[in-house]
Amino acid sequence: MSISGDSWHKVSSETPEDNTNESDPAPPQQKQQQPQSQQPRLIISDSNVEEGSAGVLLRLRGGLTLLFVVAVWVIGALAPLVACALIWVGSRTAYTVLAGLFAAGVFPYVAKGSGSKENGDVGWTEFRHAIPRWSQYWHKSCGRVYEKEGPESWDNMPPTVFCYHPHGVFTQGYIINGSMNEELPKILGLLATALYHAPLFRLVFGRWAGSCAPSSKQVFLDQMQKGLSFGIIPGGFQEATLSKLGEDHVWMKNRKGIVKYALQSGYRLRPCFTFGESDTYWNAQGMWKLRLWMSAKNFPGVCPWGTWWCPLLPRRVKLMTVFGEPLALPKIEQPSPEDVDKWHAAYVEELKALHGRHKAKYASNPQLELKVL
Repeated sequence: MSISGDSWHKVSSETPEDNTNESDPAPPQQKQQQPQSQQPRLIISDSNVEEGSAGVLLRLRGGLTLLFVVAVWVIGALAPLVACALIWVGSRTAYTVLAGLFAAGVFPYVAKGSGSKENGDVGWTEFRHAIPRWSQYWHKSCGRVYEKEGPESWDNMPPTVFCYHPHGVFTQGYIINGSMNEELPKILGLLATALYHAPLFRLVFGRWAGSCAPSSKQVFLDQMQKGLSFGIIPGGFQEATLSKLGEDHVWMKNRKGIVKYALQSGYRLRPCFTFGESDTYWNAQGMWKLRLWMSAKNFPGVCPWGTWWCPLLPRRVKLMTVFGEPLALPKIEQPSPEDVDKWHAAYVEELKALHGRHKAKYASNPQLELKVL
């Protein structure tokens, strides 16, 4: 999912408990890149499968689950083109498929109990948990590391935005290690509004899984005014478009809106980095001007290839999501551009430091540096 903030608006919220000074304190020292003295707590989901028929069956189930998830995403993103193609074909079968897509797109809006557009759909808990539980068996291993504040403390934490990096092509890290995972409390993910309303996508991830909501003005206002924590992938479609096999980079230089509105509401920003995300798909390079323009219009400019025999399936890799220490921001109702620049730089430095602290252990190539685009 492209869980990104495509609309950030001025809101108000209570200041987190650990930040009572409403003045503008200095940002954290750049020396944060040094490893913490206390080792982070490691939690690894049991996704390794033994050789033999049982392992093969689990891997098959994981692959089919991920294929279903990716297919829903692709159909949703390409729905206008698919509809035009079906109309052009003009056969009875084509019109039947078109009618099915239309019904799937309309159903979440007319079905009774479809949930609130402000808070996402209610969802089916078991279905939401089954997606990451089964998907993890496709990969070599999956897990989560917490430098501070494990999931047992999330119910009582100050308002926090969980910022997942990098986007990758199909956000494997968020799907498997994010808040849909049954080991973590449910935290709503805000995604690109156009993708959320795409046929099949809201039905599966909104109504059935209840895991997401559109990143519209109304949703942001509702979440922040209530002081609710939520998750996003700041890089959005642009970061997905620029994905390159084996390279870790994030699209953050121009993503200052998230910092501005976090300052206005007194929210914390928690960097979460998934090692292995950039190894899941090969993505064609070049034609950046056109593809980034498409991404800005909410149409991902990706051209991926996963496994050699099934391009939509990701390569089997080790996925480890590291949850860094939250960056506490002051509450400034009217932050100046200098305020935003200062805290944006502080967040980027903390993200780079997080990557540096853990790349030797979890990155496929520990020599690579995190690129900020």
